[in-house]
Amino acid sequence: MKAIYYPDGDTFVLRVSDCTPVRDVSQGWHVIVSYDAEGCVVEIVLLDASKIGVWPVVTDAEAE
Repeated sequence: MKAIYYPDGDTFVLRVSDCTPVRDVSQGWHVIVSYDAEGCVVEIVLLDASKIGVWPVVTDAEAE
């Protein structure tokens, strides 16, 4: 699994598989889920990440 934040587009990408995505599905205004040919999740893209509160990431130690 790999998580990458792209500040230019305020986009957070959570890549959960090395498979090639073949289909993207919008799950609302800020979330896009990509699937492989078998229907398994390949990546989740969160648009406007800082605006919706997913960036910066808060760790357990910081939340206390």
